[in-house]
Amino acid sequence: MMRALPSPLAVLAAVAVALAAAPASAHARAAFAVDPQGASAAGGYYVFDAGPETTLKGRVRVANIGDRTGVAHLDPVDAATGATTGAVYRSREDQRWDVGAWTRLERSSVRLAPKGSAFVEFTVHVPAGASVGDHLGGIVVEDAARHSGGQVRRGARRFAILVRNQTIVAVQVRVPGPRRPSLALSGLRPGGTGGHQVLLLGVRNNGNVLVKGRGRLVVTDADGDRVQYARFPIDTFVAHTGIRFPVTIAGQALPAGRYHAAAELRYAGRTTRRDFDFSISDRQIAQVFRSRPDLLAPQRPMLPYIVGGVALALAGFTLAAAIFSRPRRRSAARAAQTRPGA
Repeated sequence: MMRALPSPLAVLAAVAVALAAAPASAHARAAFAVDPQGASAAGGYYVFDAGPETTLKGRVRVANIGDRTGVAHLDPVDAATGATTGAVYRSREDQRWDVGAWTRLERSSVRLAPKGSAFVEFTVHVPAGASVGDHLGGIVVEDAARHSGGQVRRGARRFAILVRNQTIVAVQVRVPGPRRPSLALSGLRPGGTGGHQVLLLGVRNNGNVLVKGRGRLVVTDADGDRVQYARFPIDTFVAHTGIRFPVTIAGQALPAGRYHAAAELRYAGRTTRRDFDFSISDRQIAQVFRSRPDLLAPQRPMLPYIVGGVALALAGFTLAAAIFSRPRRRSAARAAQTRPGA
């Protein structure tokens, strides 16, 4: 599980639900906030400039802003790039190999009464083999208690939801050396579910710094007609990570067929472009719109045109028959009048 933040440099983030429960809440509980301390956190998050074999120090203040005594767990974690860009922070149970592995906390949990607080010291040791560039992680403060988030029904099954309340403060380490921004386009394939058709655009940060930018995608059909045009922002993209960015198909769904896509990314004064050919099958259309067939654009039925054409043909045949039959009737009448004895 990964937690998304509006920005990797956000001061606080509430995951799954709002962090602080109002004092007048029907269910009294603990609620924890974390406040970064010191000059290195002047922007509301930690930024350290340090080379390999360097040990950095910092501390956070953890406060219980709820109305019940509670226990909070503290864990260092690594960051990655979210599905639609922007930094996300890995679960406290996940393996750590970057800033999360470099960070050591003075203690891993605190017990706090309502309105109480405690300071927790930590160190970040940049190892000898640390690569040049931006490294991003964070410190997660999580309520040890689990809270019910209700139930969800899926067909005949019912699932209970347990809510984990977490707050995250970012820790960025900038190892000095040449900075190389580099976003690459790695592929494109159709996808989607639940009536939402998307094109999954492979993007990877092959550079060594955090980057932001913007992108666009132009899709044409087999006849060369443009059928989609999309612009999208690129929020913080963590170095050495990759995603399949979902570009939502706007308006009418793309039917089965062959297509061409031209993708472009602009970032850090640079531009990356790449073209892709792809196809959409009837099976893929069925998978995307299985639960929402009403979202498919209505197809023009051939039967009315066939019936209409047959009707016109029959009408023409009837008219022709009527036209050509009249002279024969008149001729027959005249012949009757000229027969002997008529």
